[in-house]
Amino acid sequence: MALDYKRPTKQLENELAFARNEIGKLRGSDFADQLRGVVAAIEWALGRERVSPVSLRVQPNPDWRAQLMEAEWAGEIETGVRAMPEEMNRHYARGIASALRWTGGDTDITPA
Repeated sequence: MALDYKRPTKQLENELAFARNEIGKLRGSDFADQLRGVVAAIEWALGRERVSPVSLRVQPNPDWRAQLMEAEWAGEIETGVRAMPEEMNRHYARGIASALRWTGGDTDITPA
């Protein structure tokens, strides 16, 4: 499990399940790409993925600093400040940024 997210695990699991369910309904849309970013971010925040979704660093069980850095990096990609990796688009980056800001307690607006 991640060390420092501000939401209960059950809440993260619920958001993850919702996002996964919605992706299937929205195939090929920009919002589906955003939800894929949400899923990637929450899976990483929960410690289920060892590699961070944007910087691609090996960071299992990310603490709040790692999550904040990843959210900022994703936000910079979304806004065009940072170069976008070839396999990513701004909607996916937006999903990552919004999910990590939510898991960290910076916002109460759910990412999905």
